[in-house]
Amino acid sequence: MSAGEKAVVVSQWTGVLALVERELGRAGVRCVTLSGAVGVGARPALVRALNEAGSPVRVMLLSLTAGGVGLNLCGASHLLLLDPHWNPQLEQQAQDRVYRVGQTRHVHVYRFMCRDTVEQSIRRLQRDKLALADSVLTGARSTNHAKLSIEDLKVLFNMAS
Repeated sequence: MSAGEKAVVVSQWTGVLALVERELGRAGVRCVTLSGAVGVGARPALVRALNEAGSPVRVMLLSLTAGGVGLNLCGASHLLLLDPHWNPQLEQQAQDRVYRVGQTRHVHVYRFMCRDTVEQSIRRLQRDKLALADSVLTGARSTNHAKLSIEDLKVLFNMAS
């Protein structure tokens, strides 16, 4: 990241965010954490700390499910998705928090993926779910992806024959 740029780091696991927070602290990088444990009244101050240009906060650690509707994180220009979620719309919602009306910078999105793990299978399921949503919205008549099949579960857990 260039000087003055900020980032939002997203994980569905608060334990992972705690590890990242510890390492950022060791590196002298100021951060705030927004998770489900943060009360509604405390959230605006965390958002301001990220969005204000003069704030020393460089990183917001965001729990995937805490990034709810109406959260504006346009102070950041980098989004780091540390782990895939089977529901791609949750990840899209996290992206939408950074790329909002009022965003003046280019937004860079980074997805981290471990090879030869369940994460690659989750990513394939995400693509299938997005294709299903697209077919529903465009009026296509495909219903073969409406539910997870036994074959989908086998692929997810690397048990496909």
